[in-house]
Amino acid sequence: EACRESILFFSQNKNSKFFLALKKGEIIGYAPCFINRYTFSKDTYASDVTFFVKKEHRGSFAGKKLIEAMRDFAIKKGAKELFLTINSGVDIERTEKMLIRLGAEKIGSAMTFKL
Repeated sequence: EACRESILFFSQNKNSKFFLALKKGEIIGYAPCFINRYTFSKDTYASDVTFFVKKEHRGSFAGKKLIEAMRDFAIKKGAKELFLTINSGVDIERTEKMLIRLGAEKIGSAMTFKL
């Protein structure tokens, strides 16, 4: 139910989109993406909210296709950059390698405070 609500939320905003990776009608991955303005500029950037592919489908083309879909959406919206985060703590090195192979540049890291 929470996933359905997220899909509806992102679908109702013209500056966001919820991308799904499907295999035989089953959701095997997803990537919500939104467009936002830089703090001190009128330029925009795109960013993922989360990026997930089911464990048994990692290493397939699902992740690559989700990233390409987000990149295409960002370009269509005129964004200058697409920021992607690896914030689940799962397969960090493997995900970084995939993103670099696809042309991403490592610019920092994600941190969290448990509240």
